[in-house]
Order: sequence, then structure tokens, then C-alpha cells
Amino acid sequence: MKKETLSNLQISSRTQLFTYVIKDESGAQINSYAVTDGGVARILSGKNNISEGYTYKIKKSGTYYVSAVAEFSIMVNGNSKDVTIKTESKKLEVK
Repeated sequence: MKKETLSNLQISSRTQLFTYVIKDESGAQINSYAVTDGGVARILSGKNNISEGYTYKIKKSGTYYVSAVAEFSIMVNGNSKDVTIKTESKKLEVK
């Protein structure tokens, strides 16, 4: 996730900001995991990036689609606003 404003921004989210979805050619999700981490508040200042990694071993060859979802809350004029950002799916060929 990339923040492109110079003003400070307070966000609240899980420790891992992103969840990842891997689907096969039929559209069935092949990965699943329990979200067990706690919440964290962070202040982003300047132009920042938040990067995370995720490892999942795909067991069968084929075409897969990977996307990520970031869910967090921001403070706007003293009020909390929920935000969800979804990436476009990326096609992956596993041989």
C-alpha cells in the first residue's frame, strides 16, 4: 500500500495489513488461513509504503490468480472510517 500525501495519517489495522487470496482456474479459492494477529495503530507521515510478504506452496500445476486485500480504519476529523482496498488479480502459471 502506498501513501501519497505529505500530511500525517493515523491508521488502525491487524498487525498484518493484507490478506491474500489465491484462486484456481475455476475460481475456487485454494488458500485459507485463520487471522490470529492483534490490532495495531500506526501513524504514517510523508510518502510511505507498507509492504508485506506471504508464502503459500501451490501443489498442482495450472493457472492461478492472486490478489490482496487491505482492510483498515483511518481517523478523519476525529471519526473512524473503515477502508477496504482490493488489488487486481495477477495471473500465475505454475508448471
